[in-house]
Amino acid sequence: MITNRITVLYYHHVGLPPWGVKFKGGFVHPWMFARQMEWLKKKYFRVVPLTDLVSYLRGDVVLPERTAVLTFDDGYHDFYLYAYPVLKKYNYPAAVFISPGLIGGYNEWDHEKIHAKLPLMTMEQVNDTIASGLIDYGAHTLTHPFLSKLDDEKVIAEVVGSKKLLETKTGRPVLSFCYPYGDYDRRVCEIVKKEFSVAFTTHRGFVYKDSSPWELKRVEVKRNTWMLPFRIKLLTDHEEKKGENR
Repeated sequence: MITNRITVLYYHHVGLPPWGVKFKGGFVHPWMFARQMEWLKKKYFRVVPLTDLVSYLRGDVVLPERTAVLTFDDGYHDFYLYAYPVLKKYNYPAAVFISPGLIGGYNEWDHEKIHAKLPLMTMEQVNDTIASGLIDYGAHTLTHPFLSKLDDEKVIAEVVGSKKLLETKTGRPVLSFCYPYGDYDRRVCEIVKKEFSVAFTTHRGFVYKDSSPWELKRVEVKRNTWMLPFRIKLLTDHEEKKGENR
């Protein structure tokens, strides 16, 4: 049963995995993504911008049942190619977490591990999505490291530096952060808390009024999240229970 909770969905890729790439699980087929967005509309989910979630957590607004927030990690080119047109079709806002030091480049952090260099959005594409009024950008560090493995000085450089550089590049305030790999500890969280209104993890579950704004849970959508699993994730307590067993 859905009770006073917000579903924050997160995707990595919307597109087809290139030949030879490892870890294909993060690639959601464009056709399936379109069906998922259509289902949200048919089932009367209200897809709201990230700023509404911030206001909700501050107690400034009340959001209805079946409210969803769409998030995309890393800012891959396939977001612009496949996801963005669908979001425009349904007038759905979304948040994309990017490492501003890597805009226009590729996945330097894991290309050797997955055997593929995957292009990231260019600044021109970022600006185009911002101009639509639908897409908000959050920080994802400068270089996508495991933050808990860095000393304080390097964590501050990655966290604060990503915010400042992203604000400079986009000309807009950056309110949100996403921990690369979902990796953080108390020390990292305290640094993030000083800079951002909200921060997202990879912990499974939903957002409630009393959720910690800097440790927000999300619902991951993957290659094998077909329509039945998608419905189960959004309409039942499945994700909450999985999160508890983590």
